[in-house]
Amino acid sequence: MRLIAKHSKEDRIKYISHLDMMRTFQRAIRRAALPVAFTQGFSPHPKIAFASALPVGLTSEGEYLDIIMESDIEPEEFDARLNFASPSGIKIMQSAKIDPKHPSLMSVIERASYRIFMPVFVEEFAERTEAFLNQPYVLVTKEKSDTMQYVNIRPLIHWVKLNSSDVSEQTLDVMLNSGSKSNLKPQIFADALLDFLKVDRKFFNHKIHRLDMFLVRNEKLVTPLDLVEFISI
Repeated sequence: MRLIAKHSKEDRIKYISHLDMMRTFQRAIRRAALPVAFTQGFSPHPKIAFASALPVGLTSEGEYLDIIMESDIEPEEFDARLNFASPSGIKIMQSAKIDPKHPSLMSVIERASYRIFMPVFVEEFAERTEAFLNQPYVLVTKEKSDTMQYVNIRPLIHWVKLNSSDVSEQTLDVMLNSGSKSNLKPQIFADALLDFLKVDRKFFNHKIHRLDMFLVRNEKLVTPLDLVEFISI
């Protein structure tokens, strides 16, 4: 049996690394006495995987676990037992059964949406952001083999929407490429936008929150939990 489980990563644990998050879930699953399947060999470990690693320092309400179980368990019972055993800052929001033969979530995730909180006020923010998107190239530097290369990230940015604005903060929602095939870290996008807006980044840190992850099916964006219904149709 295979489950996918959507979970959050809250502010108090946002600096826990990807590897430590994996260890945290492994311990919580043991405490919950869930019938998770294990790999074979000298060092067996639970068959669990994240859909996509969340960078350190980010919070999220749209993370996904891909889990193989030894025996059948109802998603509602799985959620309750794992939530009881998980530390504060992690919440299992919903889980669902999925065909074990379906490709791993890690291999099919294509996009992710984020909310970026910027403690800065920029006049005509929406218009200037639109001008940023109208550029054919958004070049950032990337270190590769001890050399610096320019990379065009514009094809990896799908849309940007101003969510809210006041005299002390502006908040925007963005959709970026994410996953094993093509990935743009939201920090890189945010820095590129602020550079375009000529905002000095030395004196503040923007907060980034992942909203959800998506894959494309029949030219539509669906979440991993939507995928369960999509496969069953």
